[in-house]
Amino acid sequence: MLLSNITSHASTCASLLSLKVPVLLNPSATPPYYPPQSRSGTSIPPSPYPSGDVKDVQALPLLVQAFVQGAKVDTTSEQRTRKGDLHFLASVFANVSMSGTDGELEYPLSELVVFTEHADTIRRGGVTSTIKHCAFHVPAHKAILFSETERASIPPSTVPAPGINALPYILLPLAGPEEFDLDDQEKLHEELQLLPETKKREVDDVLRLTHVETLILLCTTRAGRECLRSNGVYEIMRVMHISENVENIIEHIERLVNLLKGEEAPFQDGDDDGWSHRLLNADTVTPGESNGQTEAVEGSMDDSELNTASMGSLLADEDEDEMIVEV
Repeated sequence: MLLSNITSHASTCASLLSLKVPVLLNPSATPPYYPPQSRSGTSIPPSPYPSGDVKDVQALPLLVQAFVQGAKVDTTSEQRTRKGDLHFLASVFANVSMSGTDGELEYPLSELVVFTEHADTIRRGGVTSTIKHCAFHVPAHKAILFSETERASIPPSTVPAPGINALPYILLPLAGPEEFDLDDQEKLHEELQLLPETKKREVDDVLRLTHVETLILLCTTRAGRECLRSNGVYEIMRVMHISENVENIIEHIERLVNLLKGEEAPFQDGDDDGWSHRLLNADTVTPGESNGQTEAVEGSMDDSELNTASMGSLLADEDEDEMIVEV
């Protein structure tokens, strides 16, 4: 919890990202390394003591590994891999991802997304916030939405890696037990198909809103919107809208639907692959029609204005005269 508090400062987050910890590799132990300089005075050293040379490794991957192991319980002995559950590390990752790290946390995100439906509110809340903060980094959208079988790089890095496949884990907390017809069912990821009757949506209003805001951010690029359309995001939002009773969340759902149901302008010669930084504007999305009502997407910005503040404008309240399509 102490680390969660001190990482509320950007300077501490920067230090954590550059921090290296000396370890001795110990493959037969859990975890498979021993940090000789991190042992407390009352801690008993391992026996036998690991041999070999000390190696400096990045601290952040070790924290991610500890966080994942903290959630695991040995079903045979009902003992944890770690002494503590380490739920508060989720807040550390949320703080680090909010500090403008430009791709530092996106690939470790692949280890974290599975906890969006964890029983502990602190753990799933921190992970939910981390996903949203990473979505502000538009160049990471391709990796966030790609499946594990596809490879993408996150600028400034040029090294491709398997996709994070975060979309099913964003949608699962928003999905309920409703049944879909066959055509809609085929759009959904396997994790979202044939959910049991006991399936419940996220009970925390703030976390539900955060997931919807993340989906709005992932609509920044044309390719992102196409990915969300083809993977049943509208279908999930349609049934969620029926049961949702928080006005602010309803407004965000309608805003998301407005982005997804807008008619895209045809590709022009010289257009990129759709994953560019271009924000939604009148030249990118044209008004469409649905159920006899007009859909409008408001606001335009130059690519040079794309930053965290301008990305946040996608989540800002629209003018009262803006027309949003009925869900």
